[in-house]
Amino acid sequence: MEQKNQGFSLLEVVISLGLLVMIIGLMPLVTVIQNSNTYSSSSTSMINIAMTLSEELNMLDFSAVGSDPYANCTDTSGHVINGTSQGICREGPLNQLGYTNLENSSDDVYMYYRYSVVCTNSMNLPGGYTGDVCTLPDSNYVGGPVVDDLSCAASSYTNQSKEIKIVVAYRDKRGKCKKSTLSSWKTTY
Repeated sequence: MEQKNQGFSLLEVVISLGLLVMIIGLMPLVTVIQNSNTYSSSSTSMINIAMTLSEELNMLDFSAVGSDPYANCTDTSGHVINGTSQGICREGPLNQLGYTNLENSSDDVYMYYRYSVVCTNSMNLPGGYTGDVCTLPDSNYVGGPVVDDLSCAASSYTNQSKEIKIVVAYRDKRGKCKKSTLSSWKTTY
């Protein structure tokens, strides 16, 4: 009776090493996919947070939107939001549904900030703020430049048009500022 050699053949070793190299080579791809999914989820949340406010403001009568610089500085629940002397409102931190921790006591992550302004023909907000939107101060814009996404030039608007500008931002795990902007027009004729 012949005894077979015990152990692995050269072919088996080569195939297993090839599979190991492929698995190790694909591991960075898994990380990229996870990061992409996280960013996509956060982007969707930012767009939803911006759309919520845009829809709320677009439901108001034309004369009510932007007539008082602080009119959009209270949310639908009546909570006062940090307003500025230039009519820019800062809300946050918010969770992915756009709620503050005052409105929703769950253990959600509150990492989003929403900035909004209603631009009219009587409002000038010069752009040129050199920091990113994540480093905007709470309420000391007084006379200073704002982030270009929130800037307004009175000459761009008529008595029949107003622009609602909204920026939602957060800092990711690496400390980078991510933002989503939304702009909509309110007109009357």
